[in-house]
Amino acid sequence: MYDKDTIICIKKLQGARLSLMKKQPFYAVLLLHMQFSLDPMCETAYTDGKRIAFCPDYLLSLSDTELEFILMHEVLHAALDHIGRMLKKYDFDDFGTACDIVVNSNIMHSCGDDLSAITLKSHGVGMHLAPDGADGYKYTAEEVYRMIRASDPDKTDADKDTDRHGAGNDDKDDNADISKVKCSEKSENADDGAESFQARKDGGFDDHTYWG
Repeated sequence: MYDKDTIICIKKLQGARLSLMKKQPFYAVLLLHMQFSLDPMCETAYTDGKRIAFCPDYLLSLSDTELEFILMHEVLHAALDHIGRMLKKYDFDDFGTACDIVVNSNIMHSCGDDLSAITLKSHGVGMHLAPDGADGYKYTAEEVYRMIRASDPDKTDADKDTDRHGAGNDDKDDNADISKVKCSEKSENADDGAESFQARKDGGFDDHTYWG
C-alpha cells in the first residue's frame, strides 16, 4: 500500500503528463518512454537517462506549471543524450550549465518564448541565453560549453577526445528533431557550498551528479 503523500505524488505526475499531452505533445510522447520514481535522498529532481526521479517533498511543493517545466527539462536532457555526451575533458559544472541552457531555451521557444514557462518560484527564470547574449537554441551544448570556458581566462581543459565511455562524441547535434536550443545566462547567484539543491554553482535546480 502506498502512503497518502506517495499517492498524491503519483497523481501529480500523471496529471502533468496528461496536461502536456494537450499542450506540448512532443514532450509528452518523450515522457512515455521514461520511468518515474521517488527518491528521498535527492533534494530536487534528476534524470539518469532512463528515469526521472523526484524528492517527494520537493514534488509536492511544485505548482502544476512548475512540474510540467521540470518534466520537460529532464526528459529533454535524456532525449538529447546529455548524459552520454559528457566528455572526460569537460568541466562537469560548466557542461551541466551548457546543457541546462540548451534545454531551458528549447522549452521556452516551444512555449512561444514565454519566460514563465521556465520559471520556478525557488530559482526564478531558468538559464536560457548563451554567454554571447544570443538565444541559446541557436547552439549545441558543446558550442555553449566552449563559450562558457572561453569567457573565463582562468578556465582550462585538459583536452582529450574520449568521453566517460571511451568514445569521442564532441559535436553531436542537439537539433535532431527540434530547433536548435537557446542558451541561458550563467547565474549571478553562484554559491560555493556543497552539492545540493540550493548550492549548485551555476544556479540550476536539478542534480546532474547522477550523470556519471
